Amino acid sequence: MRDYEKLKLKKQIEQLLGARDLLHKKIFLWGAGDFSRCIVSELLKKDKKVEAIIDNDKSKQGAFCAGVPVFSLDDVSVQYGIDEPEIIYMICSDFWKEIVKQLNAAGVSKDRIIVIKKEKDSLYEKISDAIKGEKIYKSLIKQYGEGTIFLCPYTGTGDIYLIGSFWKQYIEKYKIKNYVFVVLSKACKKVTSLFEINNVVLLDKMIYARYLIAYYLLKKSSIDMVILNDGWREFPYSCTEWLRGYKKLYFTQLFRDFVFELPSDAKPQHPVLKDMDNLLQKLFEKNGLTRGKTVVLAPFSNTLLDLPQDFWSDITKSLLEKGYSVCTNCGSDTELPIEGTTKIFVPLDQAPQFVNYAGYFVGVRSGFCDIISGSTAKKVILYYKKNRFYHASAYEYFNLKGMELCGDALELEFCMDELCEIKKEILTYL
Repeated sequence: MRDYEKLKLKKQIEQLLGARDLLHKKIFLWGAGDFSRCIVSELLKKDKKVEAIIDNDKSKQGAFCAGVPVFSLDDVSVQYGIDEPEIIYMICSDFWKEIVKQLNAAGVSKDRIIVIKKEKDSLYEKISDAIKGEKIYKSLIKQYGEGTIFLCPYTGTGDIYLIGSFWKQYIEKYKIKNYVFVVLSKACKKVTSLFEINNVVLLDKMIYARYLIAYYLLKKSSIDMVILNDGWREFPYSCTEWLRGYKKLYFTQLFRDFVFELPSDAKPQHPVLKDMDNLLQKLFEKNGLTRGKTVVLAPFSNTLLDLPQDFWSDITKSLLEKGYSVCTNCGSDTELPIEGTTKIFVPLDQAPQFVNYAGYFVGVRSGFCDIISGSTAKKVILYYKKNRFYHASAYEYFNLKGMELCGDALELEFCMDELCEIKKEILTYL
């Protein structure tokens, strides 16, 4: 899901909440994916909980997406009743017509179905975007001088970390001296500060990245601009996105081969970390955490399916009984700490040092895992076994050992019926 799509979706949700009384209804979303994650997050800001997510994909049923259980339509019918007046079904999908027919056939009346349609751009909008992108491009050149403009058109912090791990080798090989490094979020900018990346520019609005891309597509042969992505759908004739996971083309391999064009023996390099012991000592004392015996939990992910709350609560209880202090890394207001843990927000430019100081880390695979991958702490990374990413499983594509970022973490795949065994394995390892 593109960041400008998220902005549009957020506005649509705000308009819906203003036009209809949804806060007193039970809301069911269709589809366990990025759009549902965004809707769940926006509704939580209004203190509105989503009851469940419906998905026809059997590999997702029984799992959790943004902390919300995923069911089949039949399961919802059995557990909740299908045509209850207080239930609203919300759909944001290209296949909304087929989904509406499925709901109607199951007995859901049209007045209880809300379709959030994805807006398609007209040729006029694309040309308008390119004109706006030209202004942004020229303003960057004016401020920083002639040189290459590198654009990271996403908010994925793991992608930024991987770019940073190859950056020094890349600019040395191609003798790049003058450049501007453009990012979309404060979190991404913090990740760049771990590495020797200069002239980092945070765009005022995420939509500006779309404008720059439109200008790039229009003037590609005559401007010095590079999109730092292994496959972008808007690019004509770009097929690398669909090669993900094919014949062992995983995360690191795609970036190294298709983004940076570095040799196969080029390895990602972790940054040299600043000494933050004094700052961390004060932070740990303030929050009642113990150096070397604190477990940092990271239960949230923006990409992969996650785990139920009671899984984390059970682990926390066992760890506290063993004398560990436990904290939950919460990156936003809608991310709540696990019961019994201390709520902590770890700035990404301090994350490796924080986890080193704590001593232990357990988390669902996310960009945060990339950032702390070089930590000397004991690390457990969790992957939902049925998660797929293009031609590979989530584990195959994203595991830290395969990405050459980390060889000492315990990386586990799980199914919902294996959670007791997974808990035991984690606790034994820690």
